[in-house]
Amino acid sequence: ETLKILHSSEKDSVSLESFISNSIHAPYELEDCLLNLNEKKSIKILRQIKQNDPNSLALVIWVLDKLISTSLMAKKSASPKRYLENIKINGKKMWDSKISLYLSFIKKMGSNLSNLSKDIFEIEKTFKGIKRLDAWKEVERLIIRICTS
Repeated sequence: ETLKILHSSEKDSVSLESFISNSIHAPYELEDCLLNLNEKKSIKILRQIKQNDPNSLALVIWVLDKLISTSLMAKKSASPKRYLENIKINGKKMWDSKISLYLSFIKKMGSNLSNLSKDIFEIEKTFKGIKRLDAWKEVERLIIRICTS
């Protein structure tokens, strides 16, 4: 199957399989970019996600929450590395390369992790309609705070 997309008065064809694959993988690519504190690419991915699937905000928030809560729990544990080696996400152990990224991220974030955790909670309230803000903009602000910490 082919999905036809109209863009600037020209027709581009994109395979439906590729479109769906990019939509699904983008939130996890966002996690990797954030672990590397790559603000420019993180914002680009977020905007791509919003454009391709505006209903995926819950998944984006989940990925951010997972990143921050996993980092915070690892930081609070006696051995962050051992914590990350033993954690299972969706029934699978974390890759060694991802563990290294998390350890570096935890070191760079330091005491900011607690504040970021509070920020995620506020974004969740915005997403649920408890607070009257634009949740997508709040997520973008959080990404900037993470990358500039």
